[in-house]
Amino acid sequence: MESNFEQDLACWDRLRAIRKDIIQQNLQNSEVVTILEQIGRFHIDCYDLMLGYTGFDIKLNTKNLNNCIQMLMPMYRDSDHQCPNEPEFVSYELLMHLGNPQFHTAYDLLPIHIKQSP
Repeated sequence: MESNFEQDLACWDRLRAIRKDIIQQNLQNSEVVTILEQIGRFHIDCYDLMLGYTGFDIKLNTKNLNNCIQMLMPMYRDSDHQCPNEPEFVSYELLMHLGNPQFHTAYDLLPIHIKQSP
């Protein structure tokens, strides 16, 4: 029987494969946005749930989360309507780049609906 950690790693690999399929098939629609948001939240949860387990690679998890967010940003921009979770994921992107000297410039360029979101 697999441990919870082994199951989490298997899930992690499957989600990475889904992201790759999205890229290869050039999929861009609201369902894909929802899937990528769920994958992003999974990687965020991994920091809390898997940190400290042997075999958990924090750098690789961060890379996967960053790749997921980078896939989402153009989809949000190209969407015909405002995506309800866009402010949440823009916030994650900003948090991942807190030490970047361009952080304040990136924040200043955000659309007003993102800045005013609770």
